[in-house]
Amino acid sequence: MTEREVANLELCGNALCLDFANTVTSRRHTTAYDYVATYPALRRWLEHAGGPDPHVPVARQAAVLREAHHLRDAIYRTFSAVAGAHPVPAADLASVGDAYGRAVSHATIAPRDGGGFHLRPAAPGAETPLWTIALSAGELLLAGDHDRLGECPGCGWLFLDTSRNRTRRWCSMATCGSRDKMARHYRRSRA
Repeated sequence: MTEREVANLELCGNALCLDFANTVTSRRHTTAYDYVATYPALRRWLEHAGGPDPHVPVARQAAVLREAHHLRDAIYRTFSAVAGAHPVPAADLASVGDAYGRAVSHATIAPRDGGGFHLRPAAPGAETPLWTIALSAGELLLAGDHDRLGECPGCGWLFLDTSRNRTRRWCSMATCGSRDKMARHYRRSRA
């Protein structure tokens, strides 16, 4: 990526909640970049990811951003633990569960593109973007397809492996996968 802008951020998580958790460049290094550090950036990310356009009054934007960061970090720690087959921190699971519960209480059942149904926030409001992300997280946790969850060994981004043979290792072949393959090639050629 040449410019650190939300519009350049690859959406490779295959679930809205995982893509939201991946709005921090690298969770494996001490210097990470937050793509949604401001409310306008959060709004641009939601547009980029196909989420709802939030109608948040200026007076509520800072609070919604804090709530979004809290939810994002709880989602990351929850799904990172699940992907690594580790116990999920109780406080993080509670945060995701509470957000999911609030989202469900403001949701309706709607047809899904391509068939089937899903929950969707009923009316636009300040929390609508968070509800949409929380619904994604709750549905993914409850789906029970946890063996398809992965965490990139290069950057720590989370993803749902939708490949037929379930062998996806990296967030993206274009970034971490390519770096890993080049590093292995370099080690082999030096040996």
